[in-house]
Amino acid sequence: MTGINQAKTLTAADLNDTHLRVLVEHTRGVVEAAVKREPYERTLPAELEETHAHGLFVTLRRGDVLRSCYGRWGGVQKRLGFLLPAAAGDAACRDPRFPPIQLTELPHLSIDLSLIYDPVVVSGVGEERVSAVQVGVHGLVITHPMGSGLLLPQVAVEAQWDAWTFLEHTARKAGLPPDVWWADPAARLITFRTRLVTDDPPGTPPRDALVRPAVFAGQFYPGEPEAMKRAVRTHLAAGGLGDGAPPRPYRGVMLPHAGWRYCGDTTGRALAHIQVPPTVIIVGPKHTPYGPTWSVAAEDRWSIPGAEVPVATDLAQRLVELVPSMHRESYAHLAEHGAEVLLPFLYYLRPDVRVLPIAMGATRYATTRLLAEGLAGLLSQVEPKPLLVISSDLNHFAPEPENRRLDQMALQAMLSGDPERLFQVCHDHGISMCGLLPAVTVMQALRLSGSPLEVELVDYRNSAAVSGDTASVVGYGGVLIK
Repeated sequence: MTGINQAKTLTAADLNDTHLRVLVEHTRGVVEAAVKREPYERTLPAELEETHAHGLFVTLRRGDVLRSCYGRWGGVQKRLGFLLPAAAGDAACRDPRFPPIQLTELPHLSIDLSLIYDPVVVSGVGEERVSAVQVGVHGLVITHPMGSGLLLPQVAVEAQWDAWTFLEHTARKAGLPPDVWWADPAARLITFRTRLVTDDPPGTPPRDALVRPAVFAGQFYPGEPEAMKRAVRTHLAAGGLGDGAPPRPYRGVMLPHAGWRYCGDTTGRALAHIQVPPTVIIVGPKHTPYGPTWSVAAEDRWSIPGAEVPVATDLAQRLVELVPSMHRESYAHLAEHGAEVLLPFLYYLRPDVRVLPIAMGATRYATTRLLAEGLAGLLSQVEPKPLLVISSDLNHFAPEPENRRLDQMALQAMLSGDPERLFQVCHDHGISMCGLLPAVTVMQALRLSGSPLEVELVDYRNSAAVSGDTASVVGYGGVLIK
């Protein structure tokens, strides 16, 4: 007789709590290795390596915010030894909806591991399909010649959907009309079950992880250290650095944050006038939905090609204490370029500079006063006084004559030194100045900290000068604030 002593191949339905804990801990190891771009040398125990599942999904969350969800469904290969590392690596680095996970996030991530089993094709139509779906038990897959979509069981539970709504949202996930499951015979419905295990965030990050990478090097500015330095020197020289007039102290400055080929000379012209102090606070807009509305960088250092710029971590903590709605975290900064593209200039002008990057999302004008007061309080505690940098472009994507007209309206309002006037002019005329809120916040903070503002425009240009495209342009201004 043969096969009597052969071990049974486990399925996802057979796993006990110990198995599930081993699997989710292995998942975290794969995610961390993928983020560090290192191979993960450990393997699963043999019985888990060979365990079969119809699919597997890895969900990464930071608090209540979804960071990534990626997995495998169906297919010939059903071994967890294949499915788990593939899904975990993809969740870490290749979910196209989100930026890749960063080292600084790893200690804050919870992991849901969903092992799929018991797929059942629902043969009925209409109301029979609704009756076949048990919310809290089933996940759903809809396949159709025009698209397919999958939602895990916990999605319906967390959203408090009934079966009908769950079916509609699964159809939408497939890019199909929400009633396709009811009306279209080409729509195939499959229910499935999962074994779900969650791993909570591990806690405090290791100190060597607290470095933000130079995400936009090689895109917005040169990615090679010497090429970057040459570009900085060229832009500063175009701005008059070294022409005889010594740099002077300023309280604030507005600098653009587009690619250097478009606005590097504007940045150079503004910074060539400034004696950069030991600490620079950069306030820029959030261009993405990631992270809280107000965020100050959590890292110890930010990388640029060939160097690392220290973050003023002591001031970051003080600012959080002064402004309760400010969060010290890294998620909001992952895909933001507003501070990063300015760091090489500041580092070149002062190699011992410390920076404090702040990202601001949408809020009402009245609310900006809270952050302005916090910044003013921070300025009162620090000597020598930090430089406040507004990271902002001007109007976006109008034809060149109209864009120039709107830019001049915004700049004239800013030159008045009245932050409320700047806000109102941009609001009333639909001027898409992306750093409007950072600008009015910094202007308020400086007014609270001392004398009335003296504002000077040192450079203005727009993207048409480089691109030649006058149909849709972006404006850039360099503005000094005494």
